[in-house]
Amino acid sequence: MKKYFIVLMLLTSCTHRKTLNVQNAYLSQQDLASVYVNTPDHRREHPVIGQQITIEWCVEKNEYDENCCWELLLQLRYRSRESEKVSYPLYKRKGFVEHKTVGDDFFSKGGVQTFKVDLLCDGSLVEEWRHQTWSEVIDIERF
Repeated sequence: MKKYFIVLMLLTSCTHRKTLNVQNAYLSQQDLASVYVNTPDHRREHPVIGQQITIEWCVEKNEYDENCCWELLLQLRYRSRESEKVSYPLYKRKGFVEHKTVGDDFFSKGGVQTFKVDLLCDGSLVEEWRHQTWSEVIDIERF
């Protein structure tokens, strides 16, 4: 039993993983367990429709500086061509946040088209995660 616990601890520690792990998921009525087991659920009549971006971070102990101001900067581009930046201050060396675009906000913006996540320490880039279709915007008015 003791060796299983040690193996489990080694597998769940964040020393061998990437610092950032990002997942994008669509939310619909099909995400409700009550749909499959046919139990009463008020959310079946009014389901949450939208998109959820889950950002997980894990900074190694030897890299984590408690005196540093850590933050996640999420840059979003919607299908309606709107852009948004959301900042999440971090107070622990590991954890996760969920950013949801749901309901009327999801439908009016057409959903998230692409996004980028920056892990910052006192404003300096530590790690970056880009959606596969992310690219920097070229400002043609400057030229």
